[in-house]
Amino acid sequence: MQIQHGSKVSGRLPRFIYALVMSGALLNCIGAELADARLLEGAWIPVRAELGGQSMPDTVLKTISMKLHDGKYDVLVAGKPDRGTYSLEPSSHPKRMTIVGTEGPNQGRRFLAIYEISGETLRMCYDLSGKEHPAEFKSLPGTQLYLVTYSRKKRSSHSSTAERQPFRPRNLLKRPSFFSFVKSIRHLTRSWGSLKVAAVLMG
Repeated sequence: MQIQHGSKVSGRLPRFIYALVMSGALLNCIGAELADARLLEGAWIPVRAELGGQSMPDTVLKTISMKLHDGKYDVLVAGKPDRGTYSLEPSSHPKRMTIVGTEGPNQGRRFLAIYEISGETLRMCYDLSGKEHPAEFKSLPGTQLYLVTYSRKKRSSHSSTAERQPFRPRNLLKRPSFFSFVKSIRHLTRSWGSLKVAAVLMG
């Protein structure tokens, strides 16, 4: 009986280990997706682009901007909006992205892409035909492969400085009214002593 009981336990053990391994793999995938989603968020501008092996002129690139946030994208092309959603597959090699348009010229269309992010640079390759995820970061002649290198848009120095400087009490020292108050307290201290000053302040 003890041998049979032991065999049942040993039979269940591999299943338990398998469940643990699969759970760990799932958590790793979720963690990688969240990490990449956080890195991708922000405003991006294209600095280089190729479509079907042909370089796009800078005059066109300057009219394009992209914002990524919470699984949604917002692209402006010459002032015209193109909005939709995106999902990530960071465990793929190369990393994959699936894009679905919900508003604008690409509404209802799905695009498959690959991406890689390094610091303030994001590189993506889209298959505008929507057939499959590109295998590499190349835009070949005769294809609808769109290869783009984005740079993270920097905030203006004025706005970023204002955001980084919260209110501090020391700013009060720059106000003339505050200096007058301090001088009055010092004068009272020299004339009447600290106890009388306390009596005056407390009414």
